[in-house]
Amino acid sequence: MIVIVGGGYAGAATAWALARRGAGSKVTLLEAEDSTGLHASGRNAGLIGPMLEEDEALVEMAARGTRLLAEPIGNAAPVLIRCGSIRLLAEGEALEAMLRRARDVGVAIEVLPTRDVARDIPLLGGAASPLVLRCATDGKVEPMTLLGNYLAAAREQGVRVVTGARVLETMRNGERVTGVRTTAGTYPADWVVNAAGAWAGVVARSSGLEDVGLLSYRRHLYGSAELAQVDPSWPWVWDVPQDVYFRVDGHRLTLCACDVEPHPAEAPKVSAAMARQLSAKLSAAMPAVAAAPLEDVRVCLRTFAPDRRYVVGPDPRLEGFFWVAGLGGTGATASAAVGELAAELLVGGGAPPSRARDFDPARFDRPPR
Repeated sequence: MIVIVGGGYAGAATAWALARRGAGSKVTLLEAEDSTGLHASGRNAGLIGPMLEEDEALVEMAARGTRLLAEPIGNAAPVLIRCGSIRLLAEGEALEAMLRRARDVGVAIEVLPTRDVARDIPLLGGAASPLVLRCATDGKVEPMTLLGNYLAAAREQGVRVVTGARVLETMRNGERVTGVRTTAGTYPADWVVNAAGAWAGVVARSSGLEDVGLLSYRRHLYGSAELAQVDPSWPWVWDVPQDVYFRVDGHRLTLCACDVEPHPAEAPKVSAAMARQLSAKLSAAMPAVAAAPLEDVRVCLRTFAPDRRYVVGPDPRLEGFFWVAGLGGTGATASAAVGELAAELLVGGGAPPSRARDFDPARFDRPPR
C-alpha cells in the first residue's frame, strides 16, 4: 500500500502517475485541509514552460512536464493553453545561457527587438529591456483545473482521496515505516510519500527524520481590473532584469513582483508592502503596465531545497519513506514529469532512470533525529 501525504500538485500528480501504471487501487492520498488546492497549487499563476534561467536538470524536467500537459489527463481534455511566452532581457550572459538551455531540450525560441513585439502588445511600449525571447510552445493552465484533472484521473483508476486528514505521526517499526496516524484515522502503508509542500518538513519530523533543508518563501499575485486594451490571446510576459511578470486572464492581468520572503510553514497573510514593490518594478520594466489598477491579491508559499532542485526519491535513512517535495515555483509546469519519475521509482521495478540522480534525497547529508 502507498499513502501519499499532500493533495497539491506533487501528491496529485504522483497519484495520477501511479494510477497510470496500474497501481491506483493500492494508493490512498491524504489531504490535511477540508478540500484540495487551498495553498500553492491553487494559488499560483499557472505559467507553463521551461524556466530557462534554471539549471539544466530543472529545465529538462519542465520541458518534459510541458509536453505531458499537452496530452489528456485521464478523460479530460488537455489543460495546456498554448499562448506562448515572452521574456524581456538584454544582450549578455543571461540571454546566451537561456538560448543554450532551450537548444538542449529542443525548445524552439526566437530573439526579436522589443519595439517590434510592442506593435502587437502595446503594453510593452516603453519597456526598458531591448530584446524579447519568444517561445511559441509555452503556455498557461488554470491551476485548479490542472489539480482537479490529476485527482479525477487518479480516482477513476481506484485511488482513494481523503480530505481533513492531517498527519499526526508516521508509524514505524524500527527503521521501516508501517503507515500514518492522522486526524481522520490510521492508514497502514508500505510506502509513505511525503508530498506535503511547505509542510513536508513537518511530515518528515513526524517520522523521526530531520528535514532535508527545505525553505518556504511567500509570494503575492495581484489581479488587475479589466483593461480594454488587453487581448486575451497575448502570451505571458516576464521581464528578466526586474524579475516581474504578467499573464492575461480574459481582459485582466495577473501580475507578480516575484517577491521572495522566508516564511514558516503556515498559511501566509498579505503584505501591503508588496503592492508598492510591484509598482516600482513595473515602473522600471514596463511602465505602461504599471498604470493597471489592482483589484485583488492572493498569496501562497513556494518551497525549495537548498540547491533549488526537486527532492524526489526514497529517503536513505528510513525504509519506505519517499519524498516528492521542493517543487518551488515550477510545480505547475513540472508536476506531470515529477509524478512520472516518482511513480517509476515507486513501482517501476527496474533500474532507476538516470535523471533520478539529480533529485535523489540522498544528496543531503541529514542524520535521523
